[in-house]
Amino acid sequence: MIVLKKLVEQPTWKLESMNAVDYSKIPILTITVMESLNLNSWIRGGEFLLTSTFTLPNEEELLNSLISDLKALRVSALAIKVVDEQFNIPQSVIENSEKIQFPIFFIPKKLTYLDIMGPINSQIFYEHEINVLKERIFSYLMLNENINDTVLQNTTKIINLNLMDKHVTAFSIFPYKESSYSVKEIDKIFNKFYVQCSDLQQKKAIDAFLFLRKINSIDFLLISSEEKLKGINVHQLLYDAEGRKREYENYKIGVSSIKPISKTNLAVEESILCIQLNEMIGDSNAIDFEQVKLYKLICEIYGSELENFLKDTLKSVFHNENLMRTLQVYFQKNEKLKETSQELFLHINTLHYRLNKIEMETGLRFSKMSEKVKLYLATVSYWILKTKGMRFSDELSNDK
Repeated sequence: MIVLKKLVEQPTWKLESMNAVDYSKIPILTITVMESLNLNSWIRGGEFLLTSTFTLPNEEELLNSLISDLKALRVSALAIKVVDEQFNIPQSVIENSEKIQFPIFFIPKKLTYLDIMGPINSQIFYEHEINVLKERIFSYLMLNENINDTVLQNTTKIINLNLMDKHVTAFSIFPYKESSYSVKEIDKIFNKFYVQCSDLQQKKAIDAFLFLRKINSIDFLLISSEEKLKGINVHQLLYDAEGRKREYENYKIGVSSIKPISKTNLAVEESILCIQLNEMIGDSNAIDFEQVKLYKLICEIYGSELENFLKDTLKSVFHNENLMRTLQVYFQKNEKLKETSQELFLHINTLHYRLNKIEMETGLRFSKMSEKVKLYLATVSYWILKTKGMRFSDELSNDK
């Protein structure tokens, strides 16, 4: 991991810090020149930005807003080349940057952007090669439980990664089905979580982390002692500030329980199961394995008989897509009729009709707890089978 302190204190230059911010542990993923203030279109997180006073806004309020936006977008730092002698950083901007802990530097006149970017890009290229190794190690752990394997041991030595007696927590990130992510967007999300995991490692909250990037999803693996991992609130990692939850509206996150590192494959399976059951559990974007233990238990109890359990419990409702969707949303919304009807775009009377029809077809009543629980378990079982891609034996009816 490349740290900002190491970059700004190169022997060939020393950038002048203009504010009192601790940048000793801030990770850098890339370096680029900021020529446009349309930040959302190109910022991905982890950037060390170079710019000149020609690009920066002159108004104090706009400059303060820019600094706050850069911090919110997880930019690592900003370095400014002063080309206009009359340019002056207002005191309020310095105070704001110190308050939010965002580093700002001045670039000496004698230095060009290329003087800075060349050496840093060399280090970033080296870091890229290390990241390739991390992905290969993750893939290897997914396929092999023997962490004493010679190939694995030799590979981990290259990056000084000790796997002995370690535990892991996995979390997976998937876009919602209706979202179509570009490679650029996936890369932006990856950078965001990479910075957060790097920060955890710098703070010694974890020993290391690995990751695996796929076409439209990402898996992260936090590696440390069981005790340390128990002390990490992964949801707090994902939602680092209460006001940032909107950032996660476009994708789902599943978090595994803590596993021995030899069981990495099971940890990832758990995180993916959380995502698969996301729609059944409720409207939370991030779900951890503690919330879905019950559903895994259902699979283990019924096994291959799960479909038969559904048919025996739900009768003809099992083959009615609209009624099954009604059941799913009804339980997802904690049996609140108004919220259920809104989610399904149904008149409340139509919802009552559907619920009554479910009771008549199944012989089970929502008013009786033991029968309602049976309906709930059957609905969850149905969703489990659907997420596993199972095709049901009978044709689904279009009856409404």
